[in-house]
Amino acid sequence: MSRKVGCSGPLAFVAGVESPAMSISWERPTYPDRDSGFVVFMGECRLDVDEDDWPESQPLCLHCLIEDGGEQLGVGLNLAKIHGQVDYDTEAGEWHPAQPVGEST
Repeated sequence: MSRKVGCSGPLAFVAGVESPAMSISWERPTYPDRDSGFVVFMGECRLDVDEDDWPESQPLCLHCLIEDGGEQLGVGLNLAKIHGQVDYDTEAGEWHPAQPVGEST
């Protein structure tokens, strides 16, 4: 995924490029004309990979992200906007609302 020349509009912060998207959070943006409110962690950002080996996040046009990301990412973005944060279960092939920090099942 890369930002295309001439793109404008709200940006998402994205760490990595490898599908699938693994975790997406959304918070109401302060500046909605430039900030989409989304933070996306792609496939390189798994829990079994040391955080130091994760790629740095970079801003990416939300339109380009959606265009390049496919249905899996699009569903995750929609659910993140509803739940605040969702995580992808690769074994089940589904998104789940993230559990708040400090809570256990």
